[in-house]
Amino acid sequence: VTSLTSARLAQLVEGGTPTLVEFYAEWCGHCQQYAKTYEKVAAALRSDVPGLLVAAINCPSHEKDCSSHGVRSYPTIKLF
Repeated sequence: VTSLTSARLAQLVEGGTPTLVEFYAEWCGHCQQYAKTYEKVAAALRSDVPGLLVAAINCPSHEKDCSSHGVRSYPTIKLF
């Protein structure tokens, strides 16, 4: 799972690279429980879907980005 910055998220969304993004918060219990599952999803998708980037962005550190993508709860998964 690739950690994203604001600039990298914008670049991926605008550039059309197929990207699965988890919007999360480090303090979120549901996010912590889901982390291992998301790692497994990433591993499976790497072999099944060539060219797909599986990534995550920490919303408390990137509030504007999460808000602009309609994230209202954690974790939120979106495909771009």
